[in-house]
Amino acid sequence: GRARWPKARRSSGSAIAAEALMSTAGELQSICFHPSPSRIIAPVRVQLSHPARTIEVKGPKKVKELLRELNLVVEAHLVIKGDDLVTEDEMLYEGDQIEIRPVISGG
Repeated sequence: GRARWPKARRSSGSAIAAEALMSTAGELQSICFHPSPSRIIAPVRVQLSHPARTIEVKGPKKVKELLRELNLVVEAHLVIKGDDLVTEDEMLYEGDQIEIRPVISGG
């Protein structure tokens, strides 16, 4: 079956309730990860430290793909999304904001 889009209906007072009915997880995934062409897509915003700059890239893509595109060594950089470190296999989607920092070690 096909997924049904949420229907707005009036509940008590003037509040509007939204209801979504999904029959399979596959349908939910197709709605979440396959945006309609009419939707405005925000790029992935990437903050780099050395040299300091911000760039925007098209998603979705894995962190390791992004690092390769930027000619950065995966093992030599930390990728941070919000307050979390992300792994090289994590997917980046439109609208994500990340920071890439070089790993610095010494003695």
